[in-house]
Amino acid sequence: MFDPAEQRFLSWFKSHGAELDPRVGLAPFEGMGRGAVALQNIAEGDTLFTIPRSLCLSTRTTGLAAALGEEAWAELDGEDAGWAPLILAMCWEDEQAGGKWREYFDLLPTEFTSLMFWSESDLSELRGSTVLDKIGKAEVERDWAERIHPFILAHSDFFAPPEKYSLEHYHIMGSRVLSRSFHVEEWKKEGEEDEDSDEEEEEQDGEDVGDVAMVPMADLLNAKSGCDNARLFYEEQCLRMVATQPIPAGSQIFNTYADPPNSDLLRRYGHVDYLPSSSDPEFLGNQHDLVEVRADLLLAHAMPGKSEEEREERVEFLLDEAGDDTFTLTHPEPLPELLLIAAQTFLLPPAAFQKSRGKSKLPKPVLDAPAARVLRDVLQARLGEYATALEDDLNALEAGPPPVHSGNQNKWNALVVRVGEKRILRRALEEVREALEELEAEEVEKGKDGDGDGKKGGKRKGEKWGAGGGVGKKTRVS
Repeated sequence: MFDPAEQRFLSWFKSHGAELDPRVGLAPFEGMGRGAVALQNIAEGDTLFTIPRSLCLSTRTTGLAAALGEEAWAELDGEDAGWAPLILAMCWEDEQAGGKWREYFDLLPTEFTSLMFWSESDLSELRGSTVLDKIGKAEVERDWAERIHPFILAHSDFFAPPEKYSLEHYHIMGSRVLSRSFHVEEWKKEGEEDEDSDEEEEEQDGEDVGDVAMVPMADLLNAKSGCDNARLFYEEQCLRMVATQPIPAGSQIFNTYADPPNSDLLRRYGHVDYLPSSSDPEFLGNQHDLVEVRADLLLAHAMPGKSEEEREERVEFLLDEAGDDTFTLTHPEPLPELLLIAAQTFLLPPAAFQKSRGKSKLPKPVLDAPAARVLRDVLQARLGEYATALEDDLNALEAGPPPVHSGNQNKWNALVVRVGEKRILRRALEEVREALEELEAEEVEKGKDGDGDGKKGGKRKGEKWGAGGGVGKKTRVS
């Protein structure tokens, strides 16, 4: 059941104090690579394997820190260092002949289908998706050129020969961290926390790179939406993978954290979920997909002709009170409350805005006719940012996914991401149009009855037309 590299890895794994249930094996899975499989029936609550904390690779366990010395390590592991210390430590450990994690590195992939490694032609298939802004390749390569590579050259006694520590090597290790790392905090017994720990946590802007760790064996388990059957538990001396439900013999063992959208799955892991929904068998895709609408697009339609200063004033108020200026639309919430609040904020007359800001109180999430007209235009413009039309994409989906090794997988994955995002936008647009039709009909009726001047119109509360609601029909992909 194990190839030679797997046999060497498992021998190494057990020799360092790890334990593996003999009912757990490794096997290749089409489209997913290597994964864990149940060789016999496994009961809920059974321990699949344990990993000593000392076998996890992090900036706390690497030998690079001691080799460099405190001063040099502090230079690398400084403020805003991000994952760079861990990535470089992995590069260094990988180059150590007979190093502690040699057999582990030999089992890790060296080729990736995540967005960091896509060609510009393939990335163009994702035009319109904000995932393109989150790849970070340019930032990584700039950090490499300005900080990491000079650090390697300055400490060439430890990084010898320097040419082995290439940008390509750095990208590979970074992608391993992105796709396989776990958040493993230092164990603290009850009562050991510092008195100031709460204040320190509030002051921290990001995660502690020391808590980011590579966890051998645990990172061999694949993830798949709705298929989670194992979970990693953290103990003082070890990490324990436990079956969370019965796993029949021959079934793959999945460890799935959270429910990321396809855009994030593609960015981090290089694959997408194209599955039926548990609540709607006719739905194919990822029910956790999302699409983002930026404040600048909303401003352009809500405040045309207004100065940059006036627009910035509105956005700053929204940020101060709501903490975000990007609006996330999802399948269950295609018109989120924050989007409705932002539309009302940007549409307020100057005097009403100053009054609202003086009270530090945002408008209510109401979908009235002016807001509906603006959101209709915003959603149409957002759909227009994609290079293809939704109907064309839906027709392309009907052909089904290409063979795994056809060379067209990137284009298919991009297609699935586009469709998932555009379906949400279309549903939101349908709901806005339906609401606007009713609101404009009310305006006409009021004009006929002499009740008002027919301009202001009615309104709909966000509870019905936004968060958790909506009257538009579901858009399905079959």
